Amino acid sequence: MHNEKSIYSATSNSVKFSAVQRYYKNYAPDIKVIQFKYDFPELQSNDQVAIAVHKAEAAWNLLWNLLQKPVLVDDSGLFINRYKGFPGTMTRYAMHSLGLEGVMRLINNQEPANIVVTLAFAYKVGKVETFQGICKGHLIKIETIPTEYYLPYSDFFIPEGHSLPYTQIRGTPAEKLFSPRYKALTNFFIWLLKENSKEQTSSQLNIEKI
Repeated sequence: MHNEKSIYSATSNSVKFSAVQRYYKNYAPDIKVIQFKYDFPELQSNDQVAIAVHKAEAAWNLLWNLLQKPVLVDDSGLFINRYKGFPGTMTRYAMHSLGLEGVMRLINNQEPANIVVTLAFAYKVGKVETFQGICKGHLIKIETIPTEYYLPYSDFFIPEGHSLPYTQIRGTPAEKLFSPRYKALTNFFIWLLKENSKEQTSSQLNIEKI
């Protein structure tokens, strides 16, 4: 079940999907990743893992009936230390509600924060595995958002150990070091390889018994 040559990534966000594609191309070229564009209703919760699992289950129920393929989803958010993780799972809502000016009023320059990405991989009935990537850093004051409004906090989040906003790291060699999505995907592929190895060993043992 795990040894798939294609995996569907359920997201309507083309920029998120491009990041996933870059990872697969560089580190898992034998696996084809296909975008499954669909907006799934999100569970209202402060638990990012629960939200990702809920989306994965919804995506799997729809996709499995159509194509019998496993599906990978993710949930990302900005967690500000001083506000005990706010906005966290409500990042998109907070950014749209407060706007850039409102968010800037909440933070100081060099404000400690983390970006967290949680992946959920659904591959059979009742089977969902989760994988997390975290990038520590700080926030800076800006007046405008120069890039597209898909993850606006990436324009004012500086990863720990780097001097540029995250948005300027995207698509460069530094992305593999600082991207929380890359970190989560790495954890996913380590798990996937282990599972494939278990299945191959199990198959060999079954053959030897014949």
